[in-house]
Amino acid sequence: MHIFYIIMSFMLGATFMSFGMLISSRLPKKQSIMGHSMCDHCHKPIGFLYVIPFLGYFFSLGRCHNCHQKISICYPIIELSAGLYFILAYLILGISYELPVMWILMIVLAIESRVDIKHQIVLDSVWMVGFILLLAIRIFQGQIMPYVISSMVVFGILLLLSYITGKIFKKETLGGGDIKLYLFIGMLLPIWQNLLSIFFASIIALVYIIIRKKYNDYVAFVPFISVAVLISYLYGQDIINWYLSLIGM
Repeated sequence: MHIFYIIMSFMLGATFMSFGMLISSRLPKKQSIMGHSMCDHCHKPIGFLYVIPFLGYFFSLGRCHNCHQKISICYPIIELSAGLYFILAYLILGISYELPVMWILMIVLAIESRVDIKHQIVLDSVWMVGFILLLAIRIFQGQIMPYVISSMVVFGILLLLSYITGKIFKKETLGGGDIKLYLFIGMLLPIWQNLLSIFFASIIALVYIIIRKKYNDYVAFVPFISVAVLISYLYGQDIINWYLSLIGM
């Protein structure tokens, strides 16, 4: 049974991520997410066998069966990564309410990260679906209030900070999409871990900007938020406890 759960976890991860990549490609262009998958080059429908998550790339030998152009190897790599992530989540959490929470965390933030990088936007429809799913899980857990408080308080703090810094610097300093995304993140993290994720995201982004040395270019912030949220989700409470013990509290 343990092996069965591992296999199912991988299949679910690869499948959801495959669909997530389709969403991240079509929704920013106002295209329907229904219908056949199409080749990026010739835009003809891809056969069913070739769109099987992860395996489809190898069945097609890495080329479109219509125009024979190369298919980006990024697709199977991302699907493989998602499958392994789902397995890791299962091994860490087992069969529990937190397992789908960790899965939703990855899928939503992966989609939003890709869209932010490619289109410089945050898809409200994606994080809102994640928010509703997490809200239902927290209700079943009987732990709704800590997460509602986290969601509302952190969103309010970021909104106020954006307003104040906007007045000071006469331009937008925090993206509205990033701020709204924290409504979703609040359903993932209790308030102190949520605030910790903002700190980590800022530090990681700052290091990236310094290394890149391009200070006036647009920097997609959602990927940094995603890494910071995962760190805070897995280790945030341990980090907070370590810090409190360090200062004698």
